[in-house]
Amino acid sequence: MNLTFKGVREMPFIHLHVYSAYSLLTSTATVEQLVRDARAKGFSALALTDRNVMYGTVAFYKECLKNSIKPLLGLTVDVVSQTLEHESFPLVLLAKNNDGFQNLIKISSAVQTKSPEGIPVKWLKHYASGLIALTPGTQGEIEYYLANGESEKALKTLDLYKQIFGRDHFYLAIQDQGLPGQGELVEQLAMIGTETNTPLAASNQVHYLEKEDSFAQECLLAIRNGEKLQDDAREKLGSSEFYLKPASEMCELFSEYPEALENTLKIAEDCNVMLDFETRHLPKYPV
Repeated sequence: MNLTFKGVREMPFIHLHVYSAYSLLTSTATVEQLVRDARAKGFSALALTDRNVMYGTVAFYKECLKNSIKPLLGLTVDVVSQTLEHESFPLVLLAKNNDGFQNLIKISSAVQTKSPEGIPVKWLKHYASGLIALTPGTQGEIEYYLANGESEKALKTLDLYKQIFGRDHFYLAIQDQGLPGQGELVEQLAMIGTETNTPLAASNQVHYLEKEDSFAQECLLAIRNGEKLQDDAREKLGSSEFYLKPASEMCELFSEYPEALENTLKIAEDCNVMLDFETRHLPKYPV
């Protein structure tokens, strides 16, 4: 089956950081809703990158094929920091090929069964083959250091990830949901991207389909955290911009960074996973 769908290059932007309802009490959108909305908005490819889990992958893959959308299979995984003790930071991973997809499964399984605080870097090194990695936005470790004026630590972390995934397979993702300091952070990421020859990728962390769905998503977060909606200190995403934005909105938002938009198309073209539902995969036992 050829998954290099026609039209991937016709779109000026592809969403690469998307959460579904399988990211428990984090996203309001089902896999089916995400795919159908992506088709309605003219996307020819779409990623699924749920947090630490891959429960929705097969349903997403099948739904994409039904709707003539190229499925980009991924995972947002918590990675244990080598610099900050007892801290983990998310990282977005996308499978380039079937080898990478198998490694995503291993990474998710490791976090679910052996290391719930996140995957250690030494394990991640063993599972990096066939993967493309992107920073996750303001929650990322590199972004954390930049926001705190620790550029040396940011560069050290950047170099670590480029060593793990390869210089051509690691991207600095730029996002702008109107959060405080985010504009300055985008400029800093663009600057260190130029200094270190690290490519940028435009992104918008997706938790719901439309802007008006943001309150429903806030309710989910409150339920997950056992908080009341009237609590001023309760967890929020911080704006109503975490929706599946049309490509035209993303192009307007990042018009100063055309290469970051173009790189989302490149990544989408580079990711080609084909799942086999015909062959029976039975365990082998010594006789």
